[in-house]
Amino acid sequence: MKAVNWLPLFMGSALFLGACMPIQPMAGSTDANATPTAATETMTDTMPMTDTATMTDTGTMTDTGTMTSTTETTDTAGMGTIVDIAAGDPDFSTLVTAVKAAGLVDVLADPQAEWTVFAPTNEAFAALPAGVLDTVLADKELLTRILTYHVVKGKVTSDQVSTMMAPSMEMKAVGADLLGSELDVKVADGKVTVNGANVIKADIMASNGVIHVVDAVLLPPDVAATIGQ
Repeated sequence: MKAVNWLPLFMGSALFLGACMPIQPMAGSTDANATPTAATETMTDTMPMTDTATMTDTGTMTDTGTMTSTTETTDTAGMGTIVDIAAGDPDFSTLVTAVKAAGLVDVLADPQAEWTVFAPTNEAFAALPAGVLDTVLADKELLTRILTYHVVKGKVTSDQVSTMMAPSMEMKAVGADLLGSELDVKVADGKVTVNGANVIKADIMASNGVIHVVDAVLLPPDVAATIGQ
């Protein structure tokens, strides 16, 4: 698939911020730091930061390439959650199945949170080495790690992205400590890649965040090494 050109993309050379999946539908929220209710599975609010990229709650980008959690005035009334939007798109059916298997539906549909999700298409999952998808779906901890690795805390739109190492939400289980992994976000020639995967569609807005479509499954470095990618 062809990578899309993004709007003029930030300043600085410094997230994708802090990742999951983000089955049933996948969608906003007013507070990126809000704690989900007791009936909802939650992610931790602690996010390791690197020296080159930090996240704040001001909704602005600094000259050093800091990516922030946004509180835009965009009217999200009537929008579905990240889960709703993903479930309503046939190109995300594999992703939705995986999110359900990992028990991440409530996390990604939480109206009290905001997420940015780099969502692989069915074609991206199909491109994994033979047998890998079945193996991952059968291992809930590994599946959770991979899906949350695609998620960054806060709503980061295309006009806020810059070249940087963005802290992901990778964890072994819902509510577990973050593993401190990062996503390698690069902006060049008007195009954005994440760990080498192309962003082929940007800014699919949800009531609790935003989805950016990628043409490959993002794997934590140790997982990628294990399966030979």
